[in-house]
Amino acid sequence: MRRRFVTLRFLLILALLVATATARRAFAEDVEEDGEEVAAIFVAAQPVWTDAQFDQWVFQHHRTKAAAHKNMLAQLSLQAQDVDRVCSLSESQRKKLQLAGRGDIKRFFDRYEVVKRKFQLIKNDQQKFNQIWQDISPLQVTMQTGLFHDDSFLHKSLKNTLNSEQFKKYDTVAEDRRAFRHRAKIELTVTLIEQGMPLTADQRQELIEFFVKETKPAKKSGQYDYYLILYQVSKLPKEKLQVLLDKTQLKVLNQQLDQSRGMEQWLKQSGYLPDEDEDAEE
Repeated sequence: MRRRFVTLRFLLILALLVATATARRAFAEDVEEDGEEVAAIFVAAQPVWTDAQFDQWVFQHHRTKAAAHKNMLAQLSLQAQDVDRVCSLSESQRKKLQLAGRGDIKRFFDRYEVVKRKFQLIKNDQQKFNQIWQDISPLQVTMQTGLFHDDSFLHKSLKNTLNSEQFKKYDTVAEDRRAFRHRAKIELTVTLIEQGMPLTADQRQELIEFFVKETKPAKKSGQYDYYLILYQVSKLPKEKLQVLLDKTQLKVLNQQLDQSRGMEQWLKQSGYLPDEDEDAEE
């Protein structure tokens, strides 16, 4: 009887040990599987941006550095041809303008390389990655507005490349073009304003002439011309607008002017503001 009891107890202990080992093995397997699943989810959740995606953000519809570079060279050629049509350049002058324009292209890609190196260091860190947009945005603006604006090497080289007669002729043509483009942008701005507050034909024309008189062309031309014009208007004494619009219209316009004031720092950093406005702000 005692031997049967010992045997039974032994079998029970053995069964318990087997069950415990099985449970431990199953638990370990579950932990391992769950761990792999959690790890997979964690890895999937990590933002991973490639260099190709960075280039698409910067170069936008050009998508690649090579395509953007090719487009810039084409734009430089068009700029040089434009000056040549007005001034009848010599071969030496053409080469000087090409050299200055290539300097603008190099300066842009030097900036691009600096930002790209920063991107490669933080592209998998979500918190730090948000900071990179502060560096990408100016590159995007340059791609949208073009390299050869008033601050470009190409533009600044004109005084030293052209003789006095050529420069005077080109400057007159360029000034007329700036004035024409500026008026066109003002007319578009007034059209956008009118969507929120109907104007009479007389009011519309008076507002256009007022904006032409009181605002200056942007240093760069781009999609934010609307805000630049309104920003300049927002700095004027309110009394000047009160003689053109009624109280309801002024209320609507002031809301848009307030919005443009909120973009002041961005307009300055992006190089949109005319020089006199920047000096006044400082």
